[in-house]
Amino acid sequence: MTEQFLVSIQLDNLDSPPSGSLDLKTVSYLGRVYIDVLPSQVIAASTFLQNHFGEFLIYCNATALSDVEDLISLLDNGATKVFVTHQQLKDIVEGNLLEDLSRLVFSVDPAFNEKDPAITVKDVQKQLESLVGDAKVDVHVRDVQDGKLLDMMREYQKQPESYPRAYITMPQVTKETYSKAIQDGHVPIIPASALTTDVDRYSALAPAGMLVTSLLKTDRHDGLYPTVVCNERGVCLGLVYSSEESIHKAIQSGAGVYYSRSQQGLWVKGATSGDTQELVSIVWDCDADALQFTVRQKGNGFCHLQTATCFGPYLGLSRLERTLQDRRVSAPAKSYTARLFREPKLLQAKIMEEASELCNASSKEDIAAEAADLLYFALVKCVAADVDLAAVERNLDLKSLKTTRRKGDAKPQWAQKVGLKDPSNANSTPNGLPNIETVKEATSVPKDKQDPAGLSNGKIQMRRYKTSETDASELTKILQRPSQRSTDQIMNIVNPIIKDVQSNGDAALL
Repeated sequence: MTEQFLVSIQLDNLDSPPSGSLDLKTVSYLGRVYIDVLPSQVIAASTFLQNHFGEFLIYCNATALSDVEDLISLLDNGATKVFVTHQQLKDIVEGNLLEDLSRLVFSVDPAFNEKDPAITVKDVQKQLESLVGDAKVDVHVRDVQDGKLLDMMREYQKQPESYPRAYITMPQVTKETYSKAIQDGHVPIIPASALTTDVDRYSALAPAGMLVTSLLKTDRHDGLYPTVVCNERGVCLGLVYSSEESIHKAIQSGAGVYYSRSQQGLWVKGATSGDTQELVSIVWDCDADALQFTVRQKGNGFCHLQTATCFGPYLGLSRLERTLQDRRVSAPAKSYTARLFREPKLLQAKIMEEASELCNASSKEDIAAEAADLLYFALVKCVAADVDLAAVERNLDLKSLKTTRRKGDAKPQWAQKVGLKDPSNANSTPNGLPNIETVKEATSVPKDKQDPAGLSNGKIQMRRYKTSETDASELTKILQRPSQRSTDQIMNIVNPIIKDVQSNGDAALL
């Protein structure tokens, strides 16, 4: 899926979009969302990312954040890309906080728009090269008053040297301005409030389907677009065709709507058979001459022959999942799968048994067989809890985007089973070196509701110092242990506690 546009939404009015404009569900069909994140919205943004990861790609404008760790947390929670300032980018590079810098977008200071466009283009390129070298980092141009800067960027992008692609904010949207931005190779950011699925009632707004149809091209004489229909796991269900009208209707209705060549008109999948489709997203290929509709298929399946796909039944894990879902509802007599659904303790034992057998397998044949058995029992566990394979795969995708990695040691009870030394024991580290105490994050609860010390946007915030920017005498003072500063001060805290225990015993500790 190529990036062609982003649809911007506001976190504070997700439940009440402006009249006639797109709600979040409709925006999701378009596949990519842009949000502004204020310091007070970091937790809300992280929750939004966690709740909607896998439904659409999410781009976060983090230029208002003062804490770079908050920015990194957005990436950890599934943000596709994060828009950053020059200082934020500098801090990330110097702190070596992110391996894949292509997940960042450098937001150009609006003051640059007041300069000569030729100078601005060169300055932006020099800034990026000085910070990230050859790494690919795109740019974000905000509040563009005229098109001269964008035209200059387009000319630079034609040169052999790679010039970053530009994301551009478009507060006002017309088919002409949008199409020109696409043709020039830019990625327009368009407010959801400027789009609608009902142009008859809201003529001042642009049709949402335009975002898709304006970028498509076809060499067919009938003007149709080949469309691959897939389920949420990417399994191909069949091949159909779309027209501009059917695309608009699909986005408007949230259903699988295509063009029937035999009927010479719109075809709403399932309108006759009952095997309906719920639209998930619409994307296009690298040449923008073919579409992919991702749908949730209902009923018997996609094919008119009542098979799951037009190419035959599901295979592999998709086939197993479908079988298990059927067994949960209606199973044959003496079904082993049905027994597993009824007896969770048996299922738990079988998962542990098969995991052990997979660990002990050595030949290719045995490893494949034991892995298949483990996957079967694991999928029974998932289906019993209403967890589908698509959810499992979304979880894997989210983990692949993590920038903060765990150490990955086995838990002690499992490490001991295979003879690994317990890394939590200072006297038995695997490499024989002294074990370093693990510092755990303090709970985000202040000492007292009336005590604001250390709180920043609802979180405990430690004071931070950069050694390269702090006076040596100040660092010496900071690094002193509390007991070295004032024994009397410490004892003034400890003595009342001791006296209370001496007088009241256990009650003093409860």
